[in-house]
Amino acid sequence: MKYCNIVFVHDYEDATVNRLLHEFNSIEYDNPIKESVDYLSQWDYGKESEYDLVDNPPYGTSDYTEQIEEYVLSYNLRLGYMALCRIV
Repeated sequence: MKYCNIVFVHDYEDATVNRLLHEFNSIEYDNPIKESVDYLSQWDYGKESEYDLVDNPPYGTSDYTEQIEEYVLSYNLRLGYMALCRIV
């Protein structure tokens, strides 16, 4: 299995990512995982994104991860970032 990195964003770099990360801590969130994948996947340019394939998952052991179809969302609430990769 190979992975391609799509995007990595800190919460202070993007207002939408900041809001979504805060929703993970909220009891009343709608579905921040699906919304996060939908938002971050706009930076997936298909074959153009596959120039740097890696064999190991590009997320750390302290990250939370969720897989939705071919995408893997990783996020770290303590460090304030989220990233999206695609399984190729």
